[in-house]
Amino acid sequence: MKWYAKTENEETIQEHTDALLKNLDILREHLREEENLDDRFWEMLKIVVQYHDIGKFDLRFQNNMHEKLGKEPPFQIEQETFIPHNYISVALMPFEEWNLPTDVKSVVAQAVGYHHEREIAPNPAEIKRLVREELTPYFDEIKSHLKLPLPNKIKAAPVKWIQKRITPSMNESLFYLYVLLKGILHRLDHASSAGVSVEVGISESIGQYTNTFFEEKLQKPKRPLQQFAEKEKDSHVVTVAQTGMGKTEAALLWAGNQKLFFTLPLRVSLNAMYTRMIDENNIGFPEEYTGLLHSTSLEMLEEHFKEKEEKGYSEALYAHSRQHANRLMLTTVDQILKFPFYYLGFEKELSALCGAKVVIDELQAYDPKIAAMLIRALEMIDQVGGSFMIMTATLPTIYKNEILKNKKITNKPIVYEEFYDNTLRHRVQVKEASLLDCTEEILTNKKDKKILIICNTIARAKEVYKKLDNENTNVHLLHAQFKAKDRQTLEKEIQAFAKSEEAGIWVTTQLVEASLDVDFDELHTEISPLDSQFQRYGRCYRKRELFTELPNVFVYTYDVSGIGSVYSTDITNKSIELLQKRKKEELFEKEKMELIEELYSKESLADTDYLKTFNDSLEYFRNIVPYEITKEKAQEYLRNIQNIKVLPEDDLEVQDLIETYKSDKSKRKEIRRELERHVISVNKYRAEKFIHRAGLPASLNDFYMIECRYNYDEESRKGLGLEWAEGVALFSVD
Repeated sequence: MKWYAKTENEETIQEHTDALLKNLDILREHLREEENLDDRFWEMLKIVVQYHDIGKFDLRFQNNMHEKLGKEPPFQIEQETFIPHNYISVALMPFEEWNLPTDVKSVVAQAVGYHHEREIAPNPAEIKRLVREELTPYFDEIKSHLKLPLPNKIKAAPVKWIQKRITPSMNESLFYLYVLLKGILHRLDHASSAGVSVEVGISESIGQYTNTFFEEKLQKPKRPLQQFAEKEKDSHVVTVAQTGMGKTEAALLWAGNQKLFFTLPLRVSLNAMYTRMIDENNIGFPEEYTGLLHSTSLEMLEEHFKEKEEKGYSEALYAHSRQHANRLMLTTVDQILKFPFYYLGFEKELSALCGAKVVIDELQAYDPKIAAMLIRALEMIDQVGGSFMIMTATLPTIYKNEILKNKKITNKPIVYEEFYDNTLRHRVQVKEASLLDCTEEILTNKKDKKILIICNTIARAKEVYKKLDNENTNVHLLHAQFKAKDRQTLEKEIQAFAKSEEAGIWVTTQLVEASLDVDFDELHTEISPLDSQFQRYGRCYRKRELFTELPNVFVYTYDVSGIGSVYSTDITNKSIELLQKRKKEELFEKEKMELIEELYSKESLADTDYLKTFNDSLEYFRNIVPYEITKEKAQEYLRNIQNIKVLPEDDLEVQDLIETYKSDKSKRKEIRRELERHVISVNKYRAEKFIHRAGLPASLNDFYMIECRYNYDEESRKGLGLEWAEGVALFSVD
């Protein structure tokens, strides 16, 4: 008879195991230069792979498989308490065959025993009884099927080894051995089940493609930052560099011949980078080896490759991305760097960084809790043989010191360097006034310029836009509360406007700080912490030198929105003090770095909630108890769990899509993706009076309807509005 592992394609246990072994060979080739993974490690990993699903010979499991395939169950046996096959696998491992120390045996047993995370705890006596009474008669058949030895005597001891899970506090070196064995098993298992290779493009050199770009397309010498990064390929790197220093190319050169995970805070930035990376006129890295992974990456890939005739092209690319298989992975931190939570199954993400390189771009963009998580992640990356590069325009002093003086990072040296020039780009005027009160002045004096206005909240951006908007003004509005498809259009429009000869005004939120490559003539901004401010300044005279004596950046410090909710009151007030005490308007890049260093020094932050939050979060992540939360809970922590996806109730196109979803099951996948393009992200607490799920099927349980007007037409494009709802405005940080 056939012994099945999976119903899909009626795959037998041997066929599934062979698929993993094939992927194991690919992975070993990918990690051939990783010195810490010796022959003994690969022998243990092969054992783990060969025996991980042997528990599926369980008679009840096979009855279940046959029934699902529409076949007659082969065994007449009572259906007793369910025992997970991964626990049974441990009992079927012939540990006497292998010359392993007892503590290493327990690591191998746990890698197999927990390759599925179950709520049911293992019961050694019950598992021993089941194997001895029910499976022993089939041992010859099992041996013939898998061509593997089985234990001479069935014992409870191996199952007892998995009752107390190994943790870093027990034995750190054994813990990381377990992480690599179990995590790589997950990678092999998931990739094989998805029918994809565990690694693709292993012979491709990201560094070589970048060098070719310099030599054949850019035809310019490398800048100091880029030369530095390429020279320090064998180190962990921390760099602070102003806009225009070529940070992206520096990271690619640092990657050299190794796999690279490149993280950015915002999806729009990743989408833009993805397009650039695979563009034959730019870096030109092969698209089949370039991964994109964030919450809406499949939709982006489908949009990007919609003209491709190959059926399922974007789905195939996405499948590799989900398995972290690509040589170049562009992703958000919530997809790959949340393993410090030690959630159930964290080992897969952490093991993917073995022998790989990780770039964290714009560390200062993350709040203190997430920054603490990322610093803990750096320690863990170092432990599994990965490398990291922090590159940022500004780096808070407390973050810098915590990284550079970190005694837990020991396997590679950390090198630090700053890069800036003496070009003047900004003259800053601090105004003790409200941005709302200065709109007429902006309109009167600046008609021949490209003007960017950045507000701290959507509500304030809408107020400013309303005061500026008239038939004689070329004014536009951009914030986060547009439908995904409309926001994408607006982002393209603002970038095209910035490159054109057209004059006008764009009113935005901090959405543009790090996500869009735009260059305006003049910036008007509400005050925010200095790291945020300097990111905003980088959207004005981005790559130009300023020759005029007049200011081109205006900072408003009165009646400022978002202080205390979006931004820390303490940090913002200290930022105002530092800007106001300057006696001159010109602000060079070196001075920006010095101001950041002063603002975020331990002395300056003493007794602030910011420092307390950062220190408490570091302590939390360094002492967290493993295996206590799920992956989904960790994901919620990283994303704003108060944000929900809403669809405008008055939108006829949305209503038609929902009705089609209900009536045509064959189109549900396609309709769901289209609904995602109509989604607006809002704060659940602020919107709870106006949201409902009436009319939505249960399978769309992550969507809400919202009883608010949505405005996006030729006359006016304001996005989601609550004009009828007593003037209440939805809050959003971007």
